[in-house]
Order: sequence, then structure tokens, then C-alpha cells
Amino acid sequence: MNENEKRRAMVLNGVVSGAMSLDQATRVLNLSYRQMKRVWKRFREEGETGLAHRNKGKPSNRAFVDQLKRDVLQKYAHLGQSLGPTQFADRLAAEGIVVDHETLRRWLLQNGAWKLSRSRAVRPVEVRTSGFGELLDLVSFHECWLGQTVAPCFLVCLRDEATGYTLCIASRDETSETAMRLLWAWIERNGIPAGIRCQRRFLYAENRHPTLEQQLCGGGALTALSRSFDRLGIESSPLSPTQTKTILHDMLSYLDAMKERVAESGVVGIDQATAFLQGAAADELNARFAAFHAEADNYHVPIVDGTDLRRFLCVDQECRVSPQGIVELGHRRFRIMNGWTPGIAHPQKVIVSEWLDGSVHLLCEGREIPFIETRPAQPCPDRLAM
Repeated sequence: MNENEKRRAMVLNGVVSGAMSLDQATRVLNLSYRQMKRVWKRFREEGETGLAHRNKGKPSNRAFVDQLKRDVLQKYAHLGQSLGPTQFADRLAAEGIVVDHETLRRWLLQNGAWKLSRSRAVRPVEVRTSGFGELLDLVSFHECWLGQTVAPCFLVCLRDEATGYTLCIASRDETSETAMRLLWAWIERNGIPAGIRCQRRFLYAENRHPTLEQQLCGGGALTALSRSFDRLGIESSPLSPTQTKTILHDMLSYLDAMKERVAESGVVGIDQATAFLQGAAADELNARFAAFHAEADNYHVPIVDGTDLRRFLCVDQECRVSPQGIVELGHRRFRIMNGWTPGIAHPQKVIVSEWLDGSVHLLCEGREIPFIETRPAQPCPDRLAM
């Protein structure tokens, strides 16, 4: 199942449990009521497998034949890679071969015959929201926001665009782990939001080269937080510096009141400050500054019983497995135990998933693999750095 199908399954399970109505699910999934009735009927008859597209795994009726693709790539090789996809598409059109330049771009990237020269910045579009949880803003600041009793630190905030409802966490470092813990607290309170805008450093890792799949999507190397958004079905987009300044300006009254409450409470540490900000202080400040409307829709997807957020809010990385069943990730080494699946040899690749509690899990096709760690990790404060 892809991310869209997983999100539909999560929402429909909420309808089954009675956490939300079918009409609410229609607005959350942005579907018409007639289409929602068809999806709901198939879900009741076939379960989650019925949400998959009927043409999944079948070749497209509009796909080009393989021989044409090979001929086009051979023509491009003879040109000595002197043309880009758009110019090459014009050259082919002059010869009577009509192939869209975006199709050529994917073919050339997959074949390794062409590389992206640079990533072009896209100006974010201002989005108007009307429902709680439709769009959140994730921003961070590094100043004495918690008053003189707490050392300067990062204050990471999640703020709902429609209502102004805000939740914060204090941290010594600005990492994906900090943002994941804040999102976890938000989900436990309200459910899974539909979309999140955040500063670009939360979405893209500047010190890593993007994979082929990420290049085909036209983006950079994704952070662990961005991949967690995808697993939860949350649409993410970057904030421009101007938008970040506007959000900070809108939050000034909230932040000033927050500093007063921290000073009055006598909080002395970052951990105590986080517990205070996500406890009674959050309810008090949001009751004062957030504006809820009775007619506004709630776009949050409720958490169904049995959903383990540790599997969604984690750091995962694909690693190769040696013939001896050894998996290496950085300075750590794991050995897959013999007989993990009867009659099946060691897989060639596994997913190494590191949870927020520090535990490590090896996954293959969604199943956990028993292993032992032969070389433990060295202490590192930036274990989940972006």
C-alpha cells in the first residue's frame, strides 16, 4: 500500500471504531461524498486490500514500448550528453518522435545518463485554511524564550493555521528527534494532522546526496522527519523566510505570555520546561489565545487502538546484508540470526529502524528480523540529527 492508501485505511478504521463519521472522513480525505461511499463499500467488503487501485501492478495503457525507450536512450548516448531533456525532446519531435520532456528526464535519470545540475527554489504558495488540523506550522527559535531561569535553547513550536492552537517543546539541539517528540505529543492530544509546513532544514538534509527516487520527485535528500511525515500520510511543504517571520510575529503575544508563566512557575531545566509547556500551561495559553469556531471542521485523523507511533516516528535506513548475514550502519554492526524465516536465505537488503527510545529494529518486507548487535554504538548527542 502506498502512503495515500495507508492514510485512507487509517481514516476508515476511525470510522469503524466510531471516532469519526463518514461525513467527517469525506472532508479529511478531500473526497466527494459519492466517491467516499464507493471507497467505504469496498473497504467493508475487502478490507484494506480493497483500497488499492485496480490497475496496480499492471502496465499502463499509455506506456511506451521498451524498444522505443532503448532507441531514445541510444540516440542520447550518441549526442554525447550535450543536450538537456527539454532540448532533446525538441530534437526528437523534429524527427517525428513525440516524447514529453518530463518522461525523458525520468528515463535519463534512471539510466544514469543525465544528472540534475541544480535544484530550483519554488516560491511557497500562501494557503488559506478553515479547519483545525488542516495545516500546521512547525518553526523553531534559538533565544531566551523560557526566561532567565532556563539557559538559551531551541524552542520548537507546532501552531495550527486556522485556530492558532500551539504546542511547544524545549530542546538543546534542533534535530529531527525533537520535532518527532513534539509531533507525537500533538498526535496524542488531537490526532494526525492533514498537512504541516516547516522550515526547509526540517525537510531536506543538506549534507547528503538525494537518492534516485528523490531525484525523480524533483526534491533533495529527505530528513528522518520528512520520511515520518510520509509514513503518517501528512502532506509537508517548506516555509519561506518571509513566512517564518510572519509566523513569529503572530506568535509574539503567545511567547511573551509563555515566558511570564515559566518565570512564575520557577522552572529551572529544559526537561522541566517541556513538561510544563505541554501540561497545564498549554491548556491555559491556548484557552487564552486560540480561537476555535463551532462551524470549523476537524481534519485530524484519530489514532485507532493498536496503532504504534514508534513505528511511524523513527529513523529508518536501507542497508545491505553480507552473505554472512552482517548489517553495518555507521560504526554499528548487527548479525542476523540463523533461521529467521524457515526455508528462506538472508535477504539482500533490510531496513534498519531506530526508535525514539534508542532501540534498533531490522525489518524485511514489514516483518521484524531477529538479530544480535556485535558492535554497539558510541555515545553521540546528535544521534538523530537532521
